[in-house]
Amino acid sequence: MNKDDQDFIEDISQKLRNQADNVNPVTASRLQAMRKTVLENSSQRPGLIEQYRAWFIGASVAASLLLVSLVVINMNSQSDLNIMDDLNLLTENQSFEFYEEMEFYQWLDERENHG
Repeated sequence: MNKDDQDFIEDISQKLRNQADNVNPVTASRLQAMRKTVLENSSQRPGLIEQYRAWFIGASVAASLLLVSLVVINMNSQSDLNIMDDLNLLTENQSFEFYEEMEFYQWLDERENHG
């Protein structure tokens, strides 16, 4: 803002203050009554966020817990399957050919399922 803009704003502000001071008593009392009514109504009626603050917080916490639970369950189920597969492979007494055939059948199954 340059100096001219600041001077203009100060001049307008001063004129508005002077006019507010020179309001007739009837208008001043009506404005005061309106102000009082607005303040009373605004304090009685909370806004949307104030009305539903508990619901917003509860829903946010529930969604967060659900997300964390799903991630943990998904991670655990995948890692448990891999560990069990590895244990089964290590404990079985199968020949190397059996594993080659098993890989071929898995590859064939994936190929049929994907396209």
